[in-house]
Amino acid sequence: MARRVCSEERAWIEVLSVGGFSDAEIAKRLGRDRSTVWRGKKCCGAGAYCAVGAHAGADAGAKRPRALKLAADAGLRREVQQRLDERLSPHAISAELAPLGQFVCAETIYRLYALKRGLGCLWGSATG
Repeated sequence: MARRVCSEERAWIEVLSVGGFSDAEIAKRLGRDRSTVWRGKKCCGAGAYCAVGAHAGADAGAKRPRALKLAADAGLRREVQQRLDERLSPHAISAELAPLGQFVCAETIYRLYALKRGLGCLWGSATG
């Protein structure tokens, strides 16, 4: 898994860029790929690279956990629960609901089933 560029590395990119170093030279000093440095500098636009602004932008754009589809849709959750009560498997539930225009993958059902069994209080507000 790729690791994010930390604020200290961004500061070095800023200092070395002002010092006239190329993206490849900066990347070598940081132990990064040059495309990582290039992308970081490109997101700051045509002006000078700003480490603080780049880090704030990266934080704002970072992927955040989203609510499970079943936590957000009470009707779909009821349909899934009814079928779980009938002892259908998550794969069978997913296959049954798809022709009805209610799309939910088996993994989502497994996650919610596990949360309900272990942590019932999270049933309506689960994320993951």
